[in-house]
Amino acid sequence: MRDVPERQPNGVGLGDFLPETQDWLVVLHNPWRHATAVDAELATGAGALTTYRSYHRGDVREFDRLAQPPAPGEIDASERALYDDVVERTTRVHGLGGQAAKYFGALLNSPPLAAALAELGTQVRRGQLRSTYGDAERELIDIALAVDLGSNAILPIHIPDALAVGVRPEAIEALLDHREGDLSDDEREIVAYARQFVAGEVTDESYASLQTRFGERGAVEFTVLVGFLLMTIRLWQALGVPEPTDEEIDVLMRNLRSGAAALPDPDARIG
Repeated sequence: MRDVPERQPNGVGLGDFLPETQDWLVVLHNPWRHATAVDAELATGAGALTTYRSYHRGDVREFDRLAQPPAPGEIDASERALYDDVVERTTRVHGLGGQAAKYFGALLNSPPLAAALAELGTQVRRGQLRSTYGDAERELIDIALAVDLGSNAILPIHIPDALAVGVRPEAIEALLDHREGDLSDDEREIVAYARQFVAGEVTDESYASLQTRFGERGAVEFTVLVGFLLMTIRLWQALGVPEPTDEEIDVLMRNLRSGAAALPDPDARIG
């Protein structure tokens, strides 16, 4: 079991990775910089966790390199509409002050690129509306790639979303714990394809299986989805979006499964 650092007087817990109820630009212009601890229940008592996943990255929670968003008055008039659109969408789709707000806050240093990535994110979330791939298939790949790429940052968003759209909790836990044998054949097929994509090893056979499953358009769209997720996770890592610990993710998963934490509206983040 990893050491649990002492909680600071103004320490934070898992809730700091979930949406807050204040203006997200204000939150981002007042970042906290201190060591933090996992929820106290992890350290002692009946709720203590005794086993952890095999990828241990320490307890880094925040990175000094995370860029803060420019103030509205700093934006060139020619890009102000793009800036405002990203702020509006982030507030509406992801809530106020959470992980996604930190990511899009950094991207807002380039409003055109922030707007382009936000629009692409909206489109890849609409696969089910276009009858190409399902929401559960999309969210399964979100989690699979986050685990494979060594990032917990997106998991406080995507584990609740995955459960809300029907991903099996056993499948999520199998991915978190590297127990591939507990995935179903259908789950394993698309996870394997995503991993081939990341490695640059997609084969004619695996792509043909994707075409059989999703059709020609669906295979193209699912492949774009995987590329988008790979780019997004690497951007979150490079830009320095805060990383929850493995223990905090375990607590979140347990609370969602028990009903102690509510699931989101499955359509809330379509865009």
